[in-house]
Amino acid sequence: MERRVGVTAPPRSWRLPAVAALYAALTILLAYPLSVTADRTLPADDPDGHLFMWTLAWDAHAFVHQPLAIFDANIFYPSRDSLAFSENLIGSAFFAAPVLWLTGNPVLAVNVVSLLSCVLCGLGAYVLGRRVGLSAAAAVLTGLVFAFSPPRFFRFSQLHLAAVQWIPFALASLHAYLDGGERRDLRLAIAFFSLQSLTSGHGAVFAAVAIMLMLVYRLALGEPIGLGHRVRDVGIAGVLLLVPVVLLAIPYRAAQVDVGLRRVFDPTGTPLQNFVASPTRVDAFLQSLVTSRNVNEGATAWLFPGFLPVLLALVAVVGGMTHLRKPIRPTLIRLKPDPTAIAAIAVLSWAILGAAPSLLHAGDGLTAQNYANDRVAWTGYLTVVRPGLYGFAISSDNARLTIDNLAVVDYSADQPGKPTTGSLLMAAGSHRILLERATPGERPVPNLLWAREGDGRGFHAIPESALSRRPVSSRTMTIVGALEWIRFGVAIAAALVAVWYLWTVLAKRRAAWTSWGAQYSRNPVPLYLLLTIVSAGLALGGRYGLWQFVYWLPGFNFIRGSSRFMVLGLLGVAVLTGAGFELLTARLAASGRRLAAVVAGGLLLAEFSAIPFKGVPYRLDIPAADMWVARQRKPFSIAEVPVTTSERFHSNYMLHSMAHWQKTVHGFSGIRPVLHEELYAELRGFPSEDSIRHLAKLDVTYIIVHSSWFSSDERRLVEERLPGFASRLKLEYIDEDSRVYSIQHPLQASKEDP
Repeated sequence: MERRVGVTAPPRSWRLPAVAALYAALTILLAYPLSVTADRTLPADDPDGHLFMWTLAWDAHAFVHQPLAIFDANIFYPSRDSLAFSENLIGSAFFAAPVLWLTGNPVLAVNVVSLLSCVLCGLGAYVLGRRVGLSAAAAVLTGLVFAFSPPRFFRFSQLHLAAVQWIPFALASLHAYLDGGERRDLRLAIAFFSLQSLTSGHGAVFAAVAIMLMLVYRLALGEPIGLGHRVRDVGIAGVLLLVPVVLLAIPYRAAQVDVGLRRVFDPTGTPLQNFVASPTRVDAFLQSLVTSRNVNEGATAWLFPGFLPVLLALVAVVGGMTHLRKPIRPTLIRLKPDPTAIAAIAVLSWAILGAAPSLLHAGDGLTAQNYANDRVAWTGYLTVVRPGLYGFAISSDNARLTIDNLAVVDYSADQPGKPTTGSLLMAAGSHRILLERATPGERPVPNLLWAREGDGRGFHAIPESALSRRPVSSRTMTIVGALEWIRFGVAIAAALVAVWYLWTVLAKRRAAWTSWGAQYSRNPVPLYLLLTIVSAGLALGGRYGLWQFVYWLPGFNFIRGSSRFMVLGLLGVAVLTGAGFELLTARLAASGRRLAAVVAGGLLLAEFSAIPFKGVPYRLDIPAADMWVARQRKPFSIAEVPVTTSERFHSNYMLHSMAHWQKTVHGFSGIRPVLHEELYAELRGFPSEDSIRHLAKLDVTYIIVHSSWFSSDERRLVEERLPGFASRLKLEYIDEDSRVYSIQHPLQASKEDP
């Protein structure tokens, strides 16, 4: 009997262990030799890897010692809730904690989480494939693509992007609920969404996008809203399952307000070559047959899902479209007032209001100037409406900001002691601005951020309307701001009119529309094609993608790079791959379909393979000085030197703190508080009056000096300066590599003086 894609076929529970075992074996194979040296090898020895090891270890520690205050981590002292400065990985720590408790090996723990995510991603995609009506063979291929295709598998070291395994489980449960109406399935979908939120903030945003697209798709095809019925199905149990999501949102919201944990819009977008770049040998060979250009050269991410998945997905799309019947055409209804006239007025108003700032010569950006030494600068004017003390920052390294001939921010490499933020008291009106790249050859204009003292929003992007090529008065800027709000209101009004008009049309043809949509509401091809297109549109970023419309939304403003949405797009490609295989083999007998699946699976694995999966040997060795500090009376707080502009030192010091879990001023994450920007700049000159006074002000107990980590010249300077601070620093411990000093606070020093 011919099998039709889209007919719900729940997976048989007895098959799941066998499928899970298959994905586990393939994970070990494709990740070889890292998979068999997981206790002593990392994909990369870099600050990100250190951060993930520390995060999992902190979570495991907090599970036992402070479960209700898990976000009050020991980094970035004296900041509170510093775990919210980056991904918390609590859901992944559920798997890592037993490994850490039994072995004490953070390298093994982080690799176990990554390897297990591959198995669960494959299993989840298999369950989703079966739920949307694919045969077992096609569903296995769906799992292979989602587990091992480059856009996800080669983010192996990025736990917050690799561990997205609960998304397909959530979608499968939601499919089951919408098809069968069982409240148990709805609550399972909520549970999986909460689990994904605990596992990865990125994954939570991806899951939310996928769920919203599914609901919009089903509603557009006539799915009844039934709000009251849906609320009853959620019930108290469903609300309780969402509580972890709410509890997670609180510290992250505080980090946004207090510290500035939000991303700014990057107009450059994702390089198009990323979408065809792949690190596997098969893909590189096939690319060489198409073009002589090395598309992998200069790629910043591997976003190509593979030639065979793309071909099978195209089969699904083309085959699915040929089966779609001609849609009904609802009869247009003449409304009073005429909706066509309303739309024309709205579009005309939108265009006029959009052109108004240009007519007022406001918001036309800065002027680029190329220097003879291949450097670039941008000049223009910054208009301030509200006078006050403004803090400034730049979104990228190696840039300088000058306002009214005063140097405000200097990231240049030849000025390591300069702070990376600056402030300036500014009056209302127009101010001359100069933005320079300190590194030759870097062309994209860096984003400027500012924060006005007292407004509570923290650092945020300077609006484009405030940057102009000629002086603009504050009164003109007030007018421009009002026009922007009016334009926003026009857009909202136009959208409401469009929704109202569409709703009226569909209401008149509801029965016919619902009957037509029922034929396709369970067909996975249109839905997962839509998911793929939307994900690719978000991943494109810049001024040509969808990212510009959503980057500011809660959750979205936590995501650093829009290209990461291709991890979600890969799930759409995976389902389409299974659907394409299903269409090609629909007329085969069961044995023939299984044989075809083995062949297709072998080809997929051959294309995805990058064996040997390289890693670097790594063992966490905590210095003896840090171990000595760990034996001292608690609580205490520490700082360590040397400190440079490299984040590696701070991530290493985070790992050192795992010996005692006491507070440390060091930290590496998605953001850095202004206080620590200033402190680190001072510590680069240690020992100095400013650095020691700042540490004493923060009530830091010990400073650990790793003498062997300094260059020979720096070490000599430190040795020469240290005796001058004998009254402020008391030597407590010394070995051939390090020293530990206790910081004598003014009150302590006065008590010890004779």
